[in-house]
Amino acid sequence: MSREVKLGEILSDLIDQGGYRRNRGKICQAVRISPAALSQYLTSRTRPSFEVLVRLADFFGVSLDYLVYGDQIRSSAPPDLGPLVRYVDVSVSRAQEVTRQHSAVVSRVGRVLAEQIDAAVMSAVEGDRPIFAGLLPDDDTTILEMCAEQISIITMDLAADIIVLPDSGQDAAGRYLTIVAQNINAQRRYRFLLPGWLDTDWKELVIRMRNMLIQQCSADSINKCCQFRVTDAPIFSGLGICRLDTASLIMQKPSFFETIRDFVDEDGWISFTLPPSGHFTAHALHDRVHLDNSRKLFEYLWKNSSPL
Repeated sequence: MSREVKLGEILSDLIDQGGYRRNRGKICQAVRISPAALSQYLTSRTRPSFEVLVRLADFFGVSLDYLVYGDQIRSSAPPDLGPLVRYVDVSVSRAQEVTRQHSAVVSRVGRVLAEQIDAAVMSAVEGDRPIFAGLLPDDDTTILEMCAEQISIITMDLAADIIVLPDSGQDAAGRYLTIVAQNINAQRRYRFLLPGWLDTDWKELVIRMRNMLIQQCSADSINKCCQFRVTDAPIFSGLGICRLDTASLIMQKPSFFETIRDFVDEDGWISFTLPPSGHFTAHALHDRVHLDNSRKLFEYLWKNSSPL
């Protein structure tokens, strides 16, 4: 009979026992993983590779069997390879399935990239700037938020800011929460618009997010600079609108600003569509027409929404 994998639960306990709940960066640096990846392991949305699993066990000084199943005494003794082999088999099977599902997509992406590279080369030869399609990965979108004076967001969930850990009674910071806290401390304003028709207790979730922010910001700053409202409008995708401090962005990231400048209007506004799926991590920038429409839409929905 196969045993239940308890990696997320055991990892969460080890973090608490080691006093790393507020300093998970030390774990990520030692194990060589991103904070987002660690959050995924804690919520059991993904499982680490065998190499990462070994590094996690070494970091916490536990056996692989204890880390995966949690039913043996923590020890530095060699683990029982039986359960470990079963875990590796499951991980390999899942990886093979993902590979099969994405092989066709990879092939299509390769053809599209080849066409874009050819077009960029031709443009460079002719003396023009390389073509930019307006798709920004998550890491680049964080640059926009860090250099924004005002941020308005329509989102279907708050997972990018707060991760609710099931059955743990505790929450974890999402990848954007630190940026939100830094902006609030700099008196930069946020407006979050949430869909009221979803089966989500937004009031409870917002309270939990505020409680996490208050560890880094004053309550007065949060109340002043971070607002939440609920709309009954039939929203089907997320939206981000930022008014950039363009002078700061140009000084800090001149090449990045050069890349996106065609999507920024004369007043520093830029907008983008949030990923419509957890499998898609790029944000689609809006041209000037869609930017203007996005700002008008948000202001209309905000005006007719209910505060939390």
